[in-house]
Amino acid sequence: MLLWPRHPLVGQSTRACHWDRADHFRRGSVVDEAIGQIGNRNGDAVALTLISLAIALAWRGRIASKLPSALIILILGTLLGAIWFGAAPPVPSLTIEPPGLQFAGLTADLFVEIIEPAILVALLNTLVALTGAIKCDLVSGSDHHPNRFTFGLGLGTVAVSSLGGLPGGIGPASFVYTYNGGRTAVGCVTVLLVVVAAVTVLEGVIQQIPLAIISFIMIATAWQMVDWRFLRCIPRMEKSYAFSMVATMLCTVFVSFVDAVLVGAILTLMLNSRRDERHELAGLISVPLLDVVLFRGSEISRRDPYDAHCGLIMLPERVTAASARQLKLSLRPDLEGHRIAILDASRTRVIDDSGATMIAELLRVGQQNGRLVVIVASLAPNVGRMLRGLIELNDAPDTHFAAITEAAYEIARSEVLKLDRFAQSNGAREA
Repeated sequence: MLLWPRHPLVGQSTRACHWDRADHFRRGSVVDEAIGQIGNRNGDAVALTLISLAIALAWRGRIASKLPSALIILILGTLLGAIWFGAAPPVPSLTIEPPGLQFAGLTADLFVEIIEPAILVALLNTLVALTGAIKCDLVSGSDHHPNRFTFGLGLGTVAVSSLGGLPGGIGPASFVYTYNGGRTAVGCVTVLLVVVAAVTVLEGVIQQIPLAIISFIMIATAWQMVDWRFLRCIPRMEKSYAFSMVATMLCTVFVSFVDAVLVGAILTLMLNSRRDERHELAGLISVPLLDVVLFRGSEISRRDPYDAHCGLIMLPERVTAASARQLKLSLRPDLEGHRIAILDASRTRVIDDSGATMIAELLRVGQQNGRLVVIVASLAPNVGRMLRGLIELNDAPDTHFAAITEAAYEIARSEVLKLDRFAQSNGAREA
C-alpha cells in the first residue's frame, strides 16, 4: 500500500496551484514519452510506422470526425503485420493474476519508511489528476468538485494498492471521452470496463498488434497533446514566466518528473513573490506631513512653513511576506526623520503575519526611549488584528488608534503641541 487516503480539503488547496504551470509537467511528460518510443530499429517495424504516418496524414475531412485515424491505423496496421510484416515484434503476453489482499510484511518500521514516498506519490498523483480534470472542465463547462474528486481518488488508490495494484488512473481516456461529448458517470464506467476487457478478455487479440503500431499511436497522440500554440507564444511572454515554463518542461523531459515538480514549484514561488513585491511596493506612500497642513487657523502663522514633525505612511492594499523586507528598508529612513508617524491603513485589505511582524518590529525600534510616537489610522479589525496586538505590546496607548484619518490628525496635532511645550520648557531651563 503506497498511498494514504487523502483529506477532502487537499483537493481544494491543490486546486489553488497554478494549473498552467502544472500543465507543463504533462507537456514535458508527453514529450518524454514520445522520445522514449525511439529504440532499436526493425525493418518491418519501420515500414509499418511509415505506413501509419501516411494513413494519419491522408485521413482528413468529414470521415475523420466519424472514424478517428488512430482506430484505422490500429486495424490496418494489425492486418498488415499479420500478412506481410511478420518480423515486426508484437505486443508481449500479458500475465494477469487474480487480485488478492496483501497485508503480509506490514510493520511499524515499514510504515515509517514508506510514509515520505507515499505522500510524494499522493501529491504527484493528485496534481496530475486535477490538472487533467481542469482540462475536462474546460471542454465540458462543468466543475469536477476537487474535494470529492481527490477524496475518491485517494480511497480508490488505497483499495487498489491493497490488492497489489499501482496508483494511477485513466486520465487521458477521460479527456478523450469528454472531448467527444461524454458527460455522465455511466460513460466513465464504460471507459473503465473497456480498459479492463482489453487486458483480460481480449488478451489474444492484443497480442496480434505490432508494437510499432502502438508506438506510432502513442507518438502521434503525444505530439497532438503538446500545446504548440502555447509554445509559439513563448517569445511574446514575460521573460520570467517563459523561463519557468520552459525550465519545467525541459526538467520533465531530461531529468525526472519528481525533480520537475520541485523545480516548477520553487520557480513559481520565487517569481510570484517578486511580482507581488513589485505590486505591493508600488502602492506604498511615505511623505512628510507639514505642520501648516496639519494645523489650521491662528496656529499656522506661528509655524515654520517647512517644519514637518509628523510623517504620513499610507500602507498598500496588500502587506505580505513578499514585500515585508523591502517595506522595512524603505520606511526605516522616513521613521528616523520624524518624531510622530501616522500609519494610515485605509486602503489596506490584507496584512499577513510576516507583514504585521515587520511593521510592528520597525515601529518598536522607533518607539524605544519614547523617541517616536505612532498613530494608527483606519485599521480594520478583520485586517489588522495581529498588527494591533503587536503594536499594543510596544506600550502604545489605546488613544493612538484612530478610526478615521481625520481623527489621527487630531491626535498628531496634540502630540505636536506637547513637543512644543516640552521644547519651550527645556529652553526656559537653559536660559
